[in-house]
Amino acid sequence: MYDRSPFATLLETAIVKKPQPRRSETGYREMLELMKRGGEYQLAGLELEVPRGVYPPRPGSSTEFFLRNWSAAGLNESAGSLLDLRTGSGALALHAARRGWHVTGSDIDPQAVNAARRNARNNRLDVDFVCSDLFEAFEHCRFDAITFTPPFVPKPAAVQSGGRTLAPVDGELTQRLLDQASQFLRPGGKLVFSYSNCSDDRLLDRDDWTFELVACDYEALGQSWRALLVATPNLGKKSCKSSIK
Repeated sequence: MYDRSPFATLLETAIVKKPQPRRSETGYREMLELMKRGGEYQLAGLELEVPRGVYPPRPGSSTEFFLRNWSAAGLNESAGSLLDLRTGSGALALHAARRGWHVTGSDIDPQAVNAARRNARNNRLDVDFVCSDLFEAFEHCRFDAITFTPPFVPKPAAVQSGGRTLAPVDGELTQRLLDQASQFLRPGGKLVFSYSNCSDDRLLDRDDWTFELVACDYEALGQSWRALLVATPNLGKKSCKSSIK
């Protein structure tokens, strides 16, 4: 019989807590202010110029969290080709290239793609950056690894409808990712992405993927968990969930 430790029981208690709405609204407004400014950032030895409107890879950001746990995700040693979706400033893609991966980065925002290309030149790294809505530009491509950092901060209900959406409330982006990603992986390939309890955890209730938790941290003020997941396809199985249209 499994003997659950007191520490495991404490973790279970913390996990069921939901993010605080007031703190989420503060985080949303803080992020918008940072994105309005743009600026220059240093991250994992990279010099990054970030224009206004592009996600800032500041200390404590989801980008920094991903890079800090790069090795835990089994990405430390190159295993071939890597696609970095929603690349933003290009930080993850550039870090992967520095580790020996053959890297392609993509973003739906042309401004982000241009910034990532400049950062590649400034850091003397060879990465292909293209404009694409998720896998739109990669119909006949296959990769050994796909990385993805979705936005965690949803637009609070108190914010007017015209306000910028940082994370789709219905989880549409993550749903599309999980519906499509296995088609673009080579045999033995993996999807590595960050997730949060700010998102809908039911989106991970699927038969076509196996998920492994490799890293997590907790922001106590807002009761927000952030995790890094490695997903591998379950070949021959389809999700029991219908796609979001």
